[in-house]
Formats: sequence, structure tokens, C-alpha cells
Amino acid sequence: MKSAFVAAACGAAFLLFAGGAQAHGGGRVGVWIGAPILVGPPLVYPYPYYYGPPVVREYNYPPPAYREPEPATPIEPPAPTWYYCRAARAYYPYVNTCPEGWQAVPAQPPGDPR
Repeated sequence: MKSAFVAAACGAAFLLFAGGAQAHGGGRVGVWIGAPILVGPPLVYPYPYYYGPPVVREYNYPPPAYREPEPATPIEPPAPTWYYCRAARAYYPYVNTCPEGWQAVPAQPPGDPR
């Protein structure tokens, strides 16, 4: 009983749509049963974005400036320093501790009469 009712409803819909299509001069007959299923990309695509030509900017760079390097100044090593203890009347490392503190003196090579 249900199948007869479904067949009759489909036939009526077919005749209704077929008659409407011919009345408008379409000449096509189509049957639509059910709801549309929208899956996939849209059927209407937007216009593609237009990228203009690349912008060319001309700039006259100045010529590179060349500067002579300054002559290097020699770096003198610091003068050697010896540490003297007055209480012991001796220099470090011959004396390991000095009770009154060490006195920094410029180093004198042996035999240098200063």
C-alpha cells in the first residue's frame, strides 16, 4: 500500500514538472526527488584576483666610499712588576707571605744598575 502511494506521488510530481517545463518553452523534462546534497567546491567561482605588474623602483646608489685604514699602533706589553716585602727584605716568590702587604716595584733584570 505504501509503495503504491509513493509511486502515485512520484507520477504526479513528474507530470506537474513536465507540464510546467513545456509551458515555458523549455522542452526539457526533469524529476527531482529529495533534497539537494551540497558536497564539494561551489559551482560558481569568484573572479581570479589580478596581480598587476611588479613595481620597479630605480634608485641611484652613491658609489661606495673607500677610506684608507689607519695605521695600526703597536701595543706595548705592560711593564713587568715584582712584589717586594719590606718586613722580610725579599721579593715574591722567595717569600710567600708578607705581614704588612706587598709593594709593587718595576722589575729590574739582574745586573741593571738603577
